[in-house]
Amino acid sequence: MSIGTSVRQMLGPLERPVSKAYRAIFVDLLAFVKKIKNWVPEQSILEILEVGCGEGLLTELLAKEYCNSRVSGIDISPRVGRLFRGDANRVFFRQIEIQSFVRESHSNFDLVVIADVLHHIPLKMRKESLGYVREIMKPGALLVVKDWERTPMPIHALAYFSDRYITGDRVYYYTASELRNLIKDVFGKNAVKDEAWIHPWFNNVAFFIQI
Repeated sequence: MSIGTSVRQMLGPLERPVSKAYRAIFVDLLAFVKKIKNWVPEQSILEILEVGCGEGLLTELLAKEYCNSRVSGIDISPRVGRLFRGDANRVFFRQIEIQSFVRESHSNFDLVVIADVLHHIPLKMRKESLGYVREIMKPGALLVVKDWERTPMPIHALAYFSDRYITGDRVYYYTASELRNLIKDVFGKNAVKDEAWIHPWFNNVAFFIQI
């Protein structure tokens, strides 16, 4: 069990507000969702998938912004979606690997969001994982990939400490250029339509992709 999991179990009813405050140190999730909404108007979206949704805090914001869409969140963690608060009639969580999910969900999604997930995936598996994501996207579907960029800044050292020692994962971060090249390699050289940096740190780089 990681340090972070042990601490959260001791927080009781304070776990949700503490988790939200802790994540806000590194990224403004609401600003991120507003940027997604700017890229992807609600009227064009029916089915949304968040890959690596964790405990559901970002999923919750997506469901609020896209109030007429169905939202699914998948993660390999047994704690998937446990901090979510919202409409359970149109928001669904599953503990499942992307490979298994793809086998039962061919080309179902209009919008896929992957946020702060890639740096947790072993390097040799990242291209393959994005390939699986492509399989579950409808023709012309949209994808938003956000990750933490590697920089020589003190905040990056704090992010690494958090990911490596609090979550217990062996992480490796890309530069924005490296991540952009990976996306183009999987989705095509013209797939990246826009990119943005999300508050409060320039390390938060997001790419808007259309296949």
